[in-house]
Amino acid sequence: MDAALYDLSIALKEGEDYSSESRTIEQLKDEYIRLYMELHDKSRLNATQDMKKSGLLNDQRLKALRELAQKIDILPNQVLSEWQRRLDSFITCYQLKREDLQHSATCPHCKFRPKEEASLNQFKLETLEDELGELLNNWTNTLLNNFNDPTIKENIALLRPEQQELVQQFISQKSFSLPIDLRLIQAINDLLKGINKVEITLDQITDMMANGSPLTVEELRRRFEMLIQQTVGNQPTNRIRVMLKK
Repeated sequence: MDAALYDLSIALKEGEDYSSESRTIEQLKDEYIRLYMELHDKSRLNATQDMKKSGLLNDQRLKALRELAQKIDILPNQVLSEWQRRLDSFITCYQLKREDLQHSATCPHCKFRPKEEASLNQFKLETLEDELGELLNNWTNTLLNNFNDPTIKENIALLRPEQQELVQQFISQKSFSLPIDLRLIQAINDLLKGINKVEITLDQITDMMANGSPLTVEELRRRFEMLIQQTVGNQPTNRIRVMLKK
């Protein structure tokens, strides 16, 4: 292009016929527009692809992964963040026409610059869709494998009845039902962080009740709180389950 412009400038300065130079420049311009539009179309989403991207953003699997990543520390949430970054890198633009490039070197709608986006679109939306399913499967298997731990298995019995049912259903199905029940996520989180069982005997309760002697409400409250302090200590209360030892 630079050489063609130079030849044109020389022809103009010397008053020579410059039609040949003009045709060369027009041909180069047409070739640039063709190549630019080709790269633009490869690097931008059309209307159909934009709908697919929106579908992925609202996919129940993605919502499930976000909820799991937020609540459960052992899951590698950086993998999900990278997946999200790659999806966000897709830009939608399907308005570009040849006429837009007659007087502008870049798309007036999205300002696409090939050199600045050379590495873009080495993957497809279909690839990300497949990876989304694989990521949920991998995280599901990670959690299921942790349930093979004898301590975790034993602690399932310390969950609330509705949480036990959800956990057992998850183990049985070996998959999440979407959308994921937040009670299940909380139960899994409690199990993985550890639940400590504290048992209180009938003798301890009888002693706390002063062996049948009359107590004021304040005395009963103080003695009950003292019993809890003696049995639980400084352990995090959200990881404690108190049971009556019969």
